[in-house]
Amino acid sequence: MRKTTATFDGSTSGFLPIEAGTYPAHVSGISEREVGTKAGPATVFNLTFKIAEEVAEYQQLVFEMDGYEYKLDDNGSKVPVMNGDGEQESRPMTHMVGRDFRDKGHFVFSDSASSGKNRRYFQLLQTFGVELEEEEADGNTIQRLVLLDEEDVVGKPAYVRLSPEKYVTRDTKHLPESEQDWRTAWKVDRVEKWESGKTISPDEVKDDIPF
Repeated sequence: MRKTTATFDGSTSGFLPIEAGTYPAHVSGISEREVGTKAGPATVFNLTFKIAEEVAEYQQLVFEMDGYEYKLDDNGSKVPVMNGDGEQESRPMTHMVGRDFRDKGHFVFSDSASSGKNRRYFQLLQTFGVELEEEEADGNTIQRLVLLDEEDVVGKPAYVRLSPEKYVTRDTKHLPESEQDWRTAWKVDRVEKWESGKTISPDEVKDDIPF
């Protein structure tokens, strides 16, 4: 073996974990499936979002890491990494750019009795500026919903909120809780309008962004 001047310090590695928060993104995919629920049959839409280039301008505070987990002090708090000026270090969030995250799904109930359960999907349509036809029913104004296709949304801008979701792996669900294998998946749990965001081409949003 040959000696080198290179070193490794896990607490100051270049690794930055994903942080919960709201980020600009573009729709990179959409899928749908039919399900049966207690409220009747429904179509579930799942959208995938690619984090936009603009996030490279965001700053993320740096904390000491123990591998891929935060190092905690005796009080269970994250340990900040300080710079020479006595301030906590921060780094640009280039590690987030181009990453894809799936949402938790939007249900569309076809039965008029479950119309009120379509609010979340209706808000999704509003986010993307989809114009809907209005009808009068029993003295009320209702919105006639439409079903989204790939060409309707891929490349569209939106702000997405990421949050961690813990789950037990399929292979260990049947085991006692102490033996179950728990994982964390980051999901989009809210989609909001990105007023200044620009629609990009489907080819552009499906390509990897070089960061």
